[in-house]
Amino acid sequence: MKETLEIERKWLVIDKVIFPEDLAVEKIKITQVYLKSEKKERVRTLEVGKEVKYTHTIKRAAEGGGNWELEREISPDEYCELVLRADKDCYIILKQRNVFFIDGVKYELDIFSHPLKIQILEVEIESIDQEVYVPGWLGNYIEVTNVKGFSNKRIASKPEATMKKIESILQEAKC
Repeated sequence: MKETLEIERKWLVIDKVIFPEDLAVEKIKITQVYLKSEKKERVRTLEVGKEVKYTHTIKRAAEGGGNWELEREISPDEYCELVLRADKDCYIILKQRNVFFIDGVKYELDIFSHPLKIQILEVEIESIDQEVYVPGWLGNYIEVTNVKGFSNKRIASKPEATMKKIESILQEAKC
């Protein structure tokens, strides 16, 4: 298992998304639990159809943006052991990830149902200044790549602060 560098750009998607009929979309149900730890550590269940996968991830900030990520698949038993270390100050995140590709670029639209009902589009890129095409059928959106409050950890630990940030952004953008 090796550590990988994850650099991504993010957009808050405001409108209800209707995917084009000809677009292949993989739907993944995600339950994400943050662990009490000195590190940014979490466990997840990922459900695709009847298949369930369990992962354990540790992240750390990378110089110049992004995060170093160490992720591994774990057994259901190890997942249960790790969940006992859940950070009681964080909500469990429930979301549906919609994965699709446009011109070979992987997009992930996360539709959160808990602790907030929001939609965030993420695109992993090679460098922070890489141009990214955002499809028009997503409707209204606002880039939140460098806006504090839009990491999953922040949403789990301070959802009210994220909602205030959303209200402020929408007001500023006159949405």
